[in-house]
Formats: sequence, structure tokens, C-alpha cells
Amino acid sequence: MLFGDKEFGMSEGIMTAGGSIPISMIILLVLLAVICALCVYVAILKQHLIEEHERLEQLEKRVREQNRSNEVKQKFLFNMSHDIRTPMNAILGFANLAQRQMANGESADESLKYIEEAGNNLMEMLDGVLDTARLESNEILLQESLGDLEKTISRDLLSAEEHARNAGITLTSSFKLKHKELYFDANVLRKILYNLVSNAIKYTEKDGKISVLVRETQSDKEHMTGITITISDNGIGISDSFKPHLFEPFSREKNTTMSGVEGTGLGLSAAKRMIEMMGGTITVNSTQGEGTDVIVSLAFRLPDEGETAEVSKERETHEASAVPEYEDDEDMLATKHSLNHTIHTVSAAIKEGISDDAHEAAEALPKKSLVADDYSFVDRRVLLAEDNKVNQKMEQLVLERAGIHVEIADDGQIAVNKVCEHPAGYYDAVLIDLQMPNMDGFEATAAIRALDDPDKANIPIIAVTANTSDADRMLSKEVGINGHLGKPIKILELLEVLQEYFDEI
Repeated sequence: MLFGDKEFGMSEGIMTAGGSIPISMIILLVLLAVICALCVYVAILKQHLIEEHERLEQLEKRVREQNRSNEVKQKFLFNMSHDIRTPMNAILGFANLAQRQMANGESADESLKYIEEAGNNLMEMLDGVLDTARLESNEILLQESLGDLEKTISRDLLSAEEHARNAGITLTSSFKLKHKELYFDANVLRKILYNLVSNAIKYTEKDGKISVLVRETQSDKEHMTGITITISDNGIGISDSFKPHLFEPFSREKNTTMSGVEGTGLGLSAAKRMIEMMGGTITVNSTQGEGTDVIVSLAFRLPDEGETAEVSKERETHEASAVPEYEDDEDMLATKHSLNHTIHTVSAAIKEGISDDAHEAAEALPKKSLVADDYSFVDRRVLLAEDNKVNQKMEQLVLERAGIHVEIADDGQIAVNKVCEHPAGYYDAVLIDLQMPNMDGFEATAAIRALDDPDKANIPIIAVTANTSDADRMLSKEVGINGHLGKPIKILELLEVLQEYFDEI
């Protein structure tokens, strides 16, 4: 090759003002530049892949969390459907009984007591759902005012003490406070205490003990004092496997049927959110079978020197009303008020006959029991397998008023045992709930159908249950259940079905 008048070889270079640069050096520099570029590209690609991997991991995590959330919510809705039907069954059933009792000149006080109890259970469920919804949408705002902490908590515990007493549980409280008056939100504190103390009552058995200790502690915040509230019980405790899920919304270690405890699984979650909103913490120490300690740590603002909290009548009136907390949620407030109104209207109308319509309806009823007139169940015996005590009582009264002898089984296993213990024909039918502890209605029915004695195995079995889905009805049929009645029970429908099977015997 020629470069000007000279042959240009690989060993020679490109001439510059400072001399020549060998071609090999140029090639080496180009290769280095390419390698550097490749390294940069690989580094960028690696970083991109890392970020994409992290993004995918986050996406998968969110999907798992969403799936978990959906599963929990679906389980919650299923449990709520069952748990709402249970008190509604009691309300409608006892309202019907009370109407008949009054028409026959009998006392309806016991029926009204069960209506009130079931209504309170419904209101408790609704309050839990409303509080959770309002916390999720940040609609609960702290409104601190100067007040007597010991007096406020003592007042809030009065209804809890009565509730505990009715359940055969001893509830005590004690206070170790240096300052009499502090700044705090009485309404939010009331909700926290209600959730935590009522939870302790639910999971403490008869003759158990619950204590509430409120003591003042040091605070590292200026012009603040620490308050620790410890709620201790000797109840059933919490299993180690459930502890990580303790504060998850809608979570319950066991459903109402297995635990015998009604509720939404929202109480602890809502309490934790409100405690954290107040800048506090909650700790739960529990041993299964021994009891639980719930420790709430809060910090309240101290009053200025010479400042006192002589609570005005205006403030007392405001606290007594306790309604404005729902005013931003008109639909949910309307639902709560409507339910509350319905419950009280049923009780009032039956008990006092305050409406002309109620009087007319009562007068229109025959003076003898409609059940006794329409159905003849003399010398019939029914085994009622039902774990809920209120529903037991209601269904027992309905059946006994129709002339039926009723025996109770608290779960499926007891029902199977009773059928086995007595001779064939002793029971004319079995009424069975599907969700029961130890052995559910499906399993109990299958066990009865598998008995060697064909007369016992073929006894009529009728499901009376809050499990009303098509899948439940199909499974009922598969295991050999003859009839499937949903709760709330329609009394005449129940008696009509019983008459149908009794006629075949």
C-alpha cells in the first residue's frame, strides 16, 4: 500500500505532528473502547434486569397479598353471613313467639330478653365494620380535651362489668395515676377499651377473671406523661400459629361455630389502628389454655399549671349523644340507625303495644295457639342438634308449643351418640345445624346414615342452618339430609316440613 510516495505497512503508523501512532496501538485502543462500551452496556443491562426482577418480585408480593386479602375477605363475608343469620334467626323467631304469647295472655318477657340480646350482638358486629371502614378512609380524627382519666375509664367499664357478670366472669379495675387530669380523646379511648375488654370477655370462660390495670409511667416526650393499660385474663389464650395474624382485619382463629364466640374479627385490628393513631403501641402476650395479657402504651399531654378540667354541661351533652362520629358516612349511619330502630320497634311494639297496628294484629290472632290448632304433634320426640344457646331456646320453645318433646345436643357428636343410645323409633326426627363444634351436621348425618340398624339409619334428618348456598344444599342431599331449611327460620315452614315427615312414619 502506498501512502504518498511511500509504502505504508502495519508496522508503521499514522503520522501526526508529534510523530507516528502505530496501527496496532490504534486497534488496541478501539478494542478497549469497545470492551468498555460492552462493560457499560452489560452493567446497565444487569441493573435493568435487577430492577425488573425486583419489580416482578414486588408485583408477585402484591398479588400474593391481594390474593390473601381476597381470601380473608371472602372468609369474612361467609362468616358474617352465618353470624348475622344467627341473631336474626333469634330476633324473628322470638318476635313470633312473643306475639303468640301475648295473644294467649302469656308473658313475653323472656322472648323480649332474647330479642334484645340478639339485637345487641348485631349492633356490635355493625359497629366493628363501621369503625374499620372509617379507619380505612381516615375519617376518625383525634379530638383531645382535658378530662379525668380515671373517672372516664371507670365509667366506660361499667357496661363491661355488667356484661362480664352476666357471663359469670369477674372483672376488676385498678388505677395508679399521679396526675388526675390529662388531655385525651375520650371517644377513641372508649372504643379501644370496648374492643379489648369485650374481646377478653368473649374468650374467657365462666368463673374466669379479667383485670384492667391503668398506671402512669415516664414519657420521653416533653410535657407528656405515659399511660399503660394492661388487660389480663385467664381465658383460652391464643395459639402460636395464629399470633402472626392477630391484628389482621377480618381474621379470627376459629369461626363462631368452633369457638362459640360471635364477632367479625375486626376488634383487635381496629383497636391497633386507633392506638397507633394516638401515637401508642399494643403488645399481646398469650399462652394457649392459660390466658392473655394485652398491654397498651400511650402518651397523653399534661395540662398547663393551674389548668383544670371542670367538664361543662355542654361537653357532657356532646359525649352523651355520641352520634356525630358517623355523620360523614350517611349511608352506613342510616343502616345502623335503621337496624337499631327496627330492633327497638319490635321490642316496644310487642311489649307495650304502642302502635295501633300492633294492637290490631294481636287482637286478630286467635286466643289459642295457631301452632296447636294447625298441627298435631302429640307424643312426637325430636332431637335438636344446635350449638347456639339462644337458637336452642327459641327452637325448643317453638317445638314444645306444638306439643313436641325436645331433647338437645350441643354438637354433632352428641347427636350421633344420642341416636345410638336410644332404641329405634325413640326419636321421630333430627333437626340439625350444619356448623357445629367437634362434629358438624354433615359428618353427623353421614355417621347416622352409616349405622347398622336400618331403622335408626333412616330417621328423618332436617337441616336448620345459616348455610344456605347451593353447594351446601347439594352436599346436604349427598350425605342424606332429607330437608334443608335456612335461617332465619320460618316457624310455619318448619312445622309443615315436620308434619310431612311425621305423616310418613
